Amino acid sequence: MGGLERGQDAAWIFESDDAPPDHDEAERDGLSRRVLDSLPDVVWVLDLHFHYVYVNQTVLRVRGFTAEEIKSKTLTDVLTPDSWRLADKVLKEELVREAMDPKADPLRSRTLELQFRHKDGHPIWAEVHFTFLRGERGDAVGIVGITRDTTNRMELERELRDSEARYRLLAENSIDIVSTHTPDGVYTYVSPSCAYLLGYHPDELVGRSMYDFFHPEDVARIQKAHSHVLKARENVTVMYRIRRRDGGYTWFETNGKTLRGPGTGVVTQIICTSRDVSDRKRAEDVLIDTNQRLQDALTRLAAQPVRVQQERLNTLGQMVSGIAHDLNNALTPVLGFSDLLLTNPDLLDDRKLTIELLGKLFMAAEDATQIVRRLREYYRRQDGDAGQKVDVNRVVEQTVSLAEPRWRNQAQLAGINIKVETDLGEVPPIQGSESEIRQALMNLVMNSIDAMPAGGVIRLRTRALNNGVAIAVDDTGVGMEEETRARCLEPFFSTKGSMGSGLGLAMVAGVLQRHRGTIQIDSALGEGTTVTLWLPAGKEGTRSSGPAMQLEEAAAPHLHVLAVDDDPVVRRYLQEALRAEGHTADLASSGGEAWEKFQKGVYDLVVMDRAMPDMSGDQLAERIKGISPQTPVLLLTGLGEIMLSDGEKPASVDVILPKPVRQADIREALALARPRRRIA
Repeated sequence: MGGLERGQDAAWIFESDDAPPDHDEAERDGLSRRVLDSLPDVVWVLDLHFHYVYVNQTVLRVRGFTAEEIKSKTLTDVLTPDSWRLADKVLKEELVREAMDPKADPLRSRTLELQFRHKDGHPIWAEVHFTFLRGERGDAVGIVGITRDTTNRMELERELRDSEARYRLLAENSIDIVSTHTPDGVYTYVSPSCAYLLGYHPDELVGRSMYDFFHPEDVARIQKAHSHVLKARENVTVMYRIRRRDGGYTWFETNGKTLRGPGTGVVTQIICTSRDVSDRKRAEDVLIDTNQRLQDALTRLAAQPVRVQQERLNTLGQMVSGIAHDLNNALTPVLGFSDLLLTNPDLLDDRKLTIELLGKLFMAAEDATQIVRRLREYYRRQDGDAGQKVDVNRVVEQTVSLAEPRWRNQAQLAGINIKVETDLGEVPPIQGSESEIRQALMNLVMNSIDAMPAGGVIRLRTRALNNGVAIAVDDTGVGMEEETRARCLEPFFSTKGSMGSGLGLAMVAGVLQRHRGTIQIDSALGEGTTVTLWLPAGKEGTRSSGPAMQLEEAAAPHLHVLAVDDDPVVRRYLQEALRAEGHTADLASSGGEAWEKFQKGVYDLVVMDRAMPDMSGDQLAERIKGISPQTPVLLLTGLGEIMLSDGEKPASVDVILPKPVRQADIREALALARPRRRIA
């Protein structure tokens, strides 16, 4: 086979039989060379031994070699080893085919991606397209080719492959499902995690529409999101249910975005990331349900202060109706014996009878006073009581006494018999609020009374138990079924209909909680109920709920007292009571009159009513202290018990003396307020 030889002048390549006769050969040769040298690609010719016989000048710009330098190189010099092996193999294959296959297409060509060495040593990727150069008889005389620098393109493709590999690695190892879809929603790729989350192999989804798997109730919402993602250039998130392979549904949240064609903006693909949000959806449903229940509870609680007050007033009303009966009973001997003495003054001549009748009057008045005080003790404020040392047995006895008008008198009027018994053991004091514990026991006793429409027995027992005190309230009433017993401590739960607020036992439970105690309810339908309260014992050093003041003993000096009250009977009593104690008294019927007398006279002590016309006791005390701060002031008032209970005392008052008042009360108050006396 003939062919080109290495070093042979390749000028003949540029000869053309079609050249115009008026152009000489040199001019035609120069034009052809200039055209080839201006091309952006390297044009070259090899002989059949793979040696360069021609290279255009572009090689200098692309690979750093001059054309003459390249001609002196072999392919092994200009290609990397891997690329040389590939080129050598393909070129030899074509030479064998040329020699052995007479039917081979003479115009056939081959394209290779080869890596060349730049003159400075760095690699260059190029696309090589070549074919045989043929002589006049059509036989192959050389190899002609074009080499195009593809380094940038290859780098981009490599980066793209690396990026795709990374993203595929992420997709195939993600716990979320990564999927791609055609614009109309057909799966084109699904990550392997769908097998774990949904039970499908990815191949089972590819080629199918995503709408084949959605819950029917969610399709409209997904179609709206699908339409939006196709129109808008932004991500769209939608939550829905998707069918698993086992036929059940799982809540998914999918974030979708589109890929658009360059220049056209046409959507070519939808990329989705889908996550199983079943746990979150369940939590959200629970939260929504809880919020609704809390809202309902808040609505009910908004009315609770009124209902709590109503509960107290209902209980108080029941007590007051009974207490009124007791009060009338206590006042009967007062009115009766006093009327007897007034209408029969001769009886006063009998000293023994007179003393006996006066004693009965005093006892009746004492009973009436205690009835009023019992009512005040029930309704007193509770602030500041948490640190009291409480005698539980005494509180139980008080509760029985307070409730007596209800369980004895009203019950008898209704024709039923209720018996209340106590079994009080030796128990330690507890620390807490005496008033709250009394109210809790009062609620339990009232509940027991309500539970015995035909009468029965209520028993209150106390025992020392587990470093505390157990209080049991038993009744022989109708009892409760298990469902009622399980719910009876819930606020607003009541079996009394409109007659009950449903707060009584809830208030008891609240008291026990504040005292770090416990409550246990045992009951059976038709067998009565036992409510057991346990309260921890008090700590050492806890203050007692009784009086805490002690007086330094000393002889009582003679005092000159200004006594002020708008009630003439009270003024006269004060005058005589003070005289009986060895003191003298000037009397005033109003605050104004007392102020005039005080400015003119000299007094060791002032005792005054609080509510008076013209000037109140508080105002009078303030004026007196303004000019004589060392003068003691006693405030005598029917609200004294409540003021003492609430810790209320005007700044200008030294001692509060509650009405009704006894001789002993006056004596003790004078001792407390006596000038220069010390209170320890």
